[in-house]
Amino acid sequence: MVDLLKIISRGEREIDFQKLKADFKELTGKSLKHNDLLTLKFVKEENGKIAATYGGLMLAGKKEYFEQARIKCARFKGTGVEIFIDQKEFTGPLYKQVENAMNFAHTHISLNGIIKGFQRIDSYEVPLEAIREAIINAVVHRDYSISGADIKFAIFDDRIEITSPGQLPSSLELSDIASGRSEIRNKVIARFFREIKFIEQWGTGIIKMIEYCRAAGLKAPEIKENGLFIKVTFYKYKDVKSSGAGGQKRWSERSGHAEQTAGGDYRTDDRQSAHHQKRTVRRAQN
Repeated sequence: MVDLLKIISRGEREIDFQKLKADFKELTGKSLKHNDLLTLKFVKEENGKIAATYGGLMLAGKKEYFEQARIKCARFKGTGVEIFIDQKEFTGPLYKQVENAMNFAHTHISLNGIIKGFQRIDSYEVPLEAIREAIINAVVHRDYSISGADIKFAIFDDRIEITSPGQLPSSLELSDIASGRSEIRNKVIARFFREIKFIEQWGTGIIKMIEYCRAAGLKAPEIKENGLFIKVTFYKYKDVKSSGAGGQKRWSERSGHAEQTAGGDYRTDDRQSAHHQKRTVRRAQN
């Protein structure tokens, strides 16, 4: 429960919650008062003193306390990581990171058109609703204690990968989460996301992802756990098999801290330009 830990001497007055309060009002129509900050555990009170929690700091977008609380997005040309078409990095309030990542998805996930009778029906290669559920799931359930490891959102020609730091709790298997079982790692973040309606009901995110993909005629997303990371892969084409291009190499950014090396993820050298230049790809160990 990293997000429940508190920062000593960082009280409500020292941490600016005004932007979060304004966003909460816009999203829910409700106002956040001091007692609400205590109830939602953005701050804690002990011996008459107020201390902000890590969860409150991350939701308020205080990246100086958690530099790894970010989403790195990339659109690659083809099925490998040699050439970037676009890349973005999003920090700030966690709920804003979700919105920014979805804007990136809107930009880089193509629309397909189908003619039915006299009408053209457009749909995205992968349902955006499924992508949103996966990103929210990653933000809410990732392990924020892993230094230097961030969420990766990678779009390829044939697939989309979302990789988040953190193993499943020991009480859960992959088959459990696919059937709706869940265990909340970050209670402050999860509760806030439910308050703003990013989460409707506990344990339904994975089920929704599967349902959205099947309704679109796509195979169910592939969920894998490798080392300290969990990766969700969406395949764009109906005939792509799980043994396809998505499971051999790894992508991560070299950050000077821990390097992200989830199975099926990528490691590249960031020193070259992102503008369609060849990049060095190296195999990484789990």
